[in-house]
Amino acid sequence: MRGILHAGARISPIVGASGAPLYPTNPDDILPVFALLGDSITLGCRPTNTGHVNRGYWPWAQALSGFRAYAGVYAGVGGNITTQMLARLEADVITPMAAYAGRDRYCIVMGGVNDSVTDSDIIATATGNLAGIYDALIAAGITPIAMTATPTSSATTTTQIANWNGINGWLRTYCPANGIALCDNIADCLDQSFPATTSPIWKIGYSHDGVHPTALGAQAIARALVEQLELLDPVQHFRTTTDAFFGRILSNHAMTGSSGTLSEGATGMVATAWELFYGAGAKSARTDGGAGEWQKMEITATQVRIGPDPSIDVISGFAPGDLVVAQLEVVCVNDWVNISQFVLLLEFRNGSTVLNGLSFLNNDPYSQIIGNPTPDGTLILRTTPTSIPVGCNIIRTYLNFAGDAGTIKIGRYELLKLAIA
Repeated sequence: MRGILHAGARISPIVGASGAPLYPTNPDDILPVFALLGDSITLGCRPTNTGHVNRGYWPWAQALSGFRAYAGVYAGVGGNITTQMLARLEADVITPMAAYAGRDRYCIVMGGVNDSVTDSDIIATATGNLAGIYDALIAAGITPIAMTATPTSSATTTTQIANWNGINGWLRTYCPANGIALCDNIADCLDQSFPATTSPIWKIGYSHDGVHPTALGAQAIARALVEQLELLDPVQHFRTTTDAFFGRILSNHAMTGSSGTLSEGATGMVATAWELFYGAGAKSARTDGGAGEWQKMEITATQVRIGPDPSIDVISGFAPGDLVVAQLEVVCVNDWVNISQFVLLLEFRNGSTVLNGLSFLNNDPYSQIIGNPTPDGTLILRTTPTSIPVGCNIIRTYLNFAGDAGTIKIGRYELLKLAIA
């Protein structure tokens, strides 16, 4: 079947056959590769020069599924209709994806929402374009993954609403009949039943302008994609023991002990070699088979933050040119109230001067409230592997969690040097 995801490779071990220590392999070099083709909603998934923002569906899907794949090609263009997407498919997707020949390759195709707001019957043209995109991808050895068109308050006339319904109705019929995986996010996003009888609007809080998603909307789009990503092999990103290991920069990656530092009014307990700011901390044992302990963090005023001790700065164990990644696992306790920030940050400094910064799920100006992505479940936050800039003598990394109330539990938190092929 053309649309079924199949197994991808796993990370190489840290200790080679000879017993000599090795840097951890960069998993992005071996994982299945995805291209993202679409309009402005897909464009919102492209990382900025400071990392991924929280209203892109791709980073949420990655976090929820455990980073089982790598996005090699971002091909979202604002305002695109399917005719434009088909016209640039070769140059923007097929040609750059040729660089990943020999690896499992996929392309997420989200199109049709801009077609739908044309005030004439566009269904046959749009669906013909989508079918042409799927066929061209398959011919190039790339597995297409279709996505339904998201709601849009711009579809207001009878014809426009019929276009939106028609494109999505066709996707629901054509894709399963032709073996193409369909990520159907209509029920998660649309504020009425399908087919829409009035303007197809987003659920409350899911869009800031009636067209583009907030963090809540991005999470809703991601949920259908997660079902497809979880068909890929799971990847062990974290160490399975509490021991120190070659390639890690932070001390006590597994959050053991309770002799860390409490600062800025923080109370309770924090793991050894870590520093807690503002909130309440507590420790608990893990029962899920993961190494180490859980570090509980509860908002007591407006935020809580954790980072390496002392003073959240790392000053040794790295050199400019090293490829590094920050990653951690988080349990999102089901008690969030008006959460406004949930972000992993990595900052490269020369003294007090910031040379470069990178984040994962950083706040977009239009994010509004961030919903709990997986109540009482675990997700992974992970920055894009990045080369340490020349002149860097301090690395700062921390997790910031802000809002009216909420609790998270941090598991393994690692800052790693990765092998450079």
